[in-house]
Amino acid sequence: MINRGQLKEALRFLKENNCITIEYNDGIKFIFDAKNGTEGLFQLNSPQQDFGILISSDRMANQCIKDIPEIAWDMMDYAITPLTLVLDGGQFVSKHLITEDGSLSIQKLNTGPLFELVSKYGKPIAFFNSDKNHSIQIDFKIVMKQNMVKEKIVRIRPNGEVEIIAN
Repeated sequence: MINRGQLKEALRFLKENNCITIEYNDGIKFIFDAKNGTEGLFQLNSPQQDFGILISSDRMANQCIKDIPEIAWDMMDYAITPLTLVLDGGQFVSKHLITEDGSLSIQKLNTGPLFELVSKYGKPIAFFNSDKNHSIQIDFKIVMKQNMVKEKIVRIRPNGEVEIIAN
């Protein structure tokens, strides 16, 4: 778990546009400001890349995605396990986070230490998951004594068509 001191320090580093790593037993999650981004992370061309946006409210979802299909709202509201939605119409985040087809991966958090971090930061936080070490300058590190929770990844098209990418 992230203690209060680590949370306060992580917020300070995010506000200074620095990268934070959260080390799990089985991988690493790099987190950084979604709008400004950390250029070094975007230069990696590894198949292990898993970029996305962490949000903690509907307001943040509307900020990052132009038009959210109704089914996506239902899935965000009722998900009981981590769920990443790939939605068309990504906007107002670093251009590196939006794919060539204009889609953006978002994960709405409802509880836990990352939810608390995103909520207190007040704006979307980008993440990059990795199962190996990279030579990236790390400004602040938090060590978690647990495994990363594997999230489900679902693509939702503007017409409501749903495609399960990872289960």
